[in-house]
Amino acid sequence: MKKKGLLKVTLLITMAGLSFSVQAPGQTPPARTQDSFACKAPIDTITRAGFYRIILTPEVLARCNRDLSDIRISRAGSWPSHIQSPVPVGSANVTPGVFIPYVLRTDFPNYQGESFIEFPILPAQKGDSTGDVRIGNWSGGTVGSLVLQISPSASTRNWTLSGSNDGKKWFAIKEHIQALPPASDLPNYEMVLKFPPGNYHYFKITQEDKDVFPLNIIRAGIITQHAGVRRYRSVPPPVISQKDSSDHHSYITISFRQPYLVEHLTLHVKSPKFFNRSGFLFDDEKHPLPDDIVLAPDRLSFDIGPVRSRSLLLDISNEDNTPLVLDKVEASQLERYLLTWLEPGKYELLVGDKHALTPKYDLRYFVDTVSQEPAALMPGPLTSTNIYPLTPAKSSRNYKGIYLWTAIIVVLILLIRLCLNMLRSIRESRE
Repeated sequence: MKKKGLLKVTLLITMAGLSFSVQAPGQTPPARTQDSFACKAPIDTITRAGFYRIILTPEVLARCNRDLSDIRISRAGSWPSHIQSPVPVGSANVTPGVFIPYVLRTDFPNYQGESFIEFPILPAQKGDSTGDVRIGNWSGGTVGSLVLQISPSASTRNWTLSGSNDGKKWFAIKEHIQALPPASDLPNYEMVLKFPPGNYHYFKITQEDKDVFPLNIIRAGIITQHAGVRRYRSVPPPVISQKDSSDHHSYITISFRQPYLVEHLTLHVKSPKFFNRSGFLFDDEKHPLPDDIVLAPDRLSFDIGPVRSRSLLLDISNEDNTPLVLDKVEASQLERYLLTWLEPGKYELLVGDKHALTPKYDLRYFVDTVSQEPAALMPGPLTSTNIYPLTPAKSSRNYKGIYLWTAIIVVLILLIRLCLNMLRSIRESRE
């Protein structure tokens, strides 16, 4: 019985030690934080508080996630609050560990205003009915709508719109157009007639209602919108290599140093002088880009994107013609920038965290108040940073696993021996 009690005590001690070794405090490896950025770039020193545009260069975008979720603005030399390290912030207005809010903007074309181009209302001609209104199209282009300024009336009228190039032979454009009474008491009101686009030199409005007074059309014209200029930023020049195959195709490889974001290509063709070829574009994983390409002397610049890749493959169909000889290829991307409010001080741009999530800042509700384009800040060269741990440090050889399995084997041996002793005792008691 003494042996049996000693065996039980030994078993309990071993199991307690095993439990302690598994649950010992401080042995759990630290969890990886989200803010683990591989690169940083300095930003010009700010001397005056205000809105600024931080330009995202091709080098910066090449190191970002595809959704640009890992871009952060931080005070130079500061750390997030969860990392135990001194924070020399240098400004009482900035809280350590808090990133600077921003709004990501892309220089897509935007409409900057509207203009009203007035068309002349021409005198009635012989053969016109009462209420017919002739309008001259002096824009010289295609028109798909007319804006009419009409004197107020409580009557509803039905019109037919027709078009002509010589003012004599007319063609119907749209019938049964209903002009409703205005909903306000203004001195006059506007009505927009929409119809299939055409480039007629003259338009005529014919009143379908008979024996009634016509509506008084004071002015007519069109509204045009002024589109902003799209700004592109060139990526570093790629290296091109060309292979002219026997299948009447030319395969041109466009290689970049980094996986740059490319949205526009411009080809420089040395020869021949006259050509019209079709082509297809593929990324470095041989995925075709959606739009087909037509190459001609006046069509050597085209949008492709966006695509982020280290290389592009351009497949040109030559048919029975001599292959094109390319001199160089220029690649570019739409200008992207961070719109942010900065206080005086030094800042840096952080990128390169594949686990980062897209931040949501309140600033996006207030950027519409910016009336003028803010000053642009160009980040400096990207450098690797060890401010934030990219990968856990390699630890020395850990013998914990060996000790754990040894303890498990000892416990199993003791359990088996205890069971055998119990069976032997039961057998002896029966005898």
